[in-house]
Amino acid sequence: MTEVVADIEITPKLMAQAFWDMASDQQAQFFAELAELTKDNLFQAQTQWLWMAESIKESGNKDAVECFLSFTAFAYDYWPQKTESQFMGAN
Repeated sequence: MTEVVADIEITPKLMAQAFWDMASDQQAQFFAELAELTKDNLFQAQTQWLWMAESIKESGNKDAVECFLSFTAFAYDYWPQKTESQFMGAN
């Protein structure tokens, strides 16, 4: 067996493509792995999620906002849903 070692830059685009190419069970496992990584500091993980949301809003990228809202809308059946204008800070 030949071992190959390489440095690869993990870009957001590469991560997005890898996640999108996964089957649903693999995507579920991704979140299980993420949960394992963050379980000892849930506050930091939740704070990071909030900062990510702020970065999406500040980017002004309408597609990113819509993607974030649509993907997170189904997190919990009972979770309060925000419209795009509420997410962007409008009343």
